Formats: sequence, C-alpha cells, structure tokens
Amino acid sequence: MNSKITVTAAFVLSTTLLIGQVALPPALHRHVTTVSSADKNGSEPSIAVNPNNPNQVVAAFQPATIAYSTDGGQTFATADLPPVEGWRTGGDVSVTFDDKGCAYLGSLHFDKLGSTSYWAHGAGRNGIFVRRSLDGGKTWEKDASTVKAFQGTEPDIQWEDMPRLFSDVQPKSPFRGSVYVGWIEWQLEKSIILFARSTDGGKSFSQPIRISTQAGLPRDDNGGLVGFVGVVGADGTVYASWNDGNSIVFTESHDGGKTFSPSRSVVEVAPPYFGGAGGIPGVVRAMGFAQIGVDAREGKVGGTIYLAWSDFRNGDVDVFFVFRPVFSMDGG
Repeated sequence: MNSKITVTAAFVLSTTLLIGQVALPPALHRHVTTVSSADKNGSEPSIAVNPNNPNQVVAAFQPATIAYSTDGGQTFATADLPPVEGWRTGGDVSVTFDDKGCAYLGSLHFDKLGSTSYWAHGAGRNGIFVRRSLDGGKTWEKDASTVKAFQGTEPDIQWEDMPRLFSDVQPKSPFRGSVYVGWIEWQLEKSIILFARSTDGGKSFSQPIRISTQAGLPRDDNGGLVGFVGVVGADGTVYASWNDGNSIVFTESHDGGKTFSPSRSVVEVAPPYFGGAGGIPGVVRAMGFAQIGVDAREGKVGGTIYLAWSDFRNGDVDVFFVFRPVFSMDGG
C-alpha cells in the first residue's frame, strides 16, 4: 500500500447532503450584526478574537478595511487604517491576534493585474505586507512590514497572491508568539506555496521558503495550488493545507515554521472544487477551498486534525468533513 493510500485511510469521512431547495433553520442564539458600511462591498472577510480578551474582535474585508468590536461582536466600528506607503488599497486580507493581544492584518497590494486567471503573465508591481494594532484593532501602526514584494522591474517578477496570516498563541508551545503567513506564488510555468514567519512581533519576516513539494499549474482556473490555510497545535506544531488539482495537500512543521515535512495529497476531491472565480456555477467567487482546524486541548481528543471542504461529486455542491484521530500512528 502506498503512502498516499495509507494517509487517506487514516481519515474518517462523514458527509451531509444539503438540498438547496430546503431552507435551513436559523442558528440558535444568533446575533446578526452588519459590519461593513453601505458604501463597501465587504467581500472576502476574515475575523479574529483576542485570546487574552474575547471582547476584542477584529474583522477585515476588501478593499482593505478593518472593523473592530470591544463588546464581543455585538457592535462594530470602522478603524482608521493608514495606507501602506506607496501602494494602492489592498485586498486578500486576513487578520490574527498574537499571544500578547496584538492584532495583525495581512494584505496584498499591486498596481495592476496580470492576465485573467494567469496572474504571472504580464504581472506588475505587487507585494504582501503586514500591519499591527496594539489596541484591539482601533488604531494601526503606520509602518508596514514587507513579507515579499516586487517593484515591477525585476526580470523574474512573479505574482504573490492570497496571503493568510495565523499565529501561535498556545500556552505550552516553544514557539509561542510567532506570527505566520502562507501564500501562493504564481509563476509563468507553475504555482508554488511559500511561507514566512515573524518572531519579533511582526516587525520583520523571515526569507520565504517553499513548502509545496509538488508544483501546481500556473493558472487558478485549472488546478493551480490555491487556498493555503494554517493552524497551530498545542505543542506548537504548524499544520497547513491547500488545494492541488482534485486533492487536498497537507504538510506540517515541528520547529516553528523553519522547515516542513514533504507535502502530500491526503484527500481526493471532485470538480468543481477548482475552477477559479467560476468554481460553482451561478455563484460568483465561491470555491471549495479546504479549511483546516486542530483541537488544541489536552486530553483524549487533543491533537485531532479536521478538514472540511465542498465539491460537486453528488451532482450538487455538498460539504464534506474528515478528521485524523489523535491516536493514529501516521503522524498526520
């Protein structure tokens, strides 16, 4: 039995068929708050809660906008977010809090797009930046940290895309306080996943490293590497996943993001799991990117890794869920 089959077999699959014509009952104890103002689109949102003060909640959406709450999400106000000097308003936003309660915003900035779904073709100046807030998202430092950027004149210019921030807030982790970011780099002939870390409170980030063992296609509408997501376990282990063709790829780091295990496919999926901006017919910008989670508690279920995604294998778009039991012997 090959390693891919062994790993896949370690997951337990559970599916729920969702019939689109049947209205789902509203969630219990729900409280719906409008976060974006009437003049904002509010697309591609991200949200984070301060682990030291759950009343502090930060939400981001594009074009790069921050909304913050001081009452546990009951109400939100819009923050005054200084621009990244010399760059247009950013997108592809994500937010996180570190162990000290500082909030971080990651964003992509560029002058112009490359070709549609072939972003490295004709790419111009672009870069990934991180900004920090010391007061729960109300105010943000003016200076931004550069993760990776091209000025547009380089002979080997690439297109950086979809950065996702996350952090290590685990009390017993030897890497507690680290801030991590993973993203796609589109090249003319392939796509790869890059990763960088900060150990000084977001002031600087390490030289990016490639963590995708296998490269993907160079377009996001036919099977490129897309949808990076990362989480941190109780012991500081970094787990990451992304899409590659009709599969979910997984890797992990046990040294605070300095090195990663060879990435490998762990779950086969079905079209249109991929498909770029048209992934689900009739729904704009809806794609089945996998989401990864880890149970950071101690005890019998601590360390269990979870994956959820959507695909079209049953003729309509369903949501699927798998998990790796904590006592499995394959180490993820």
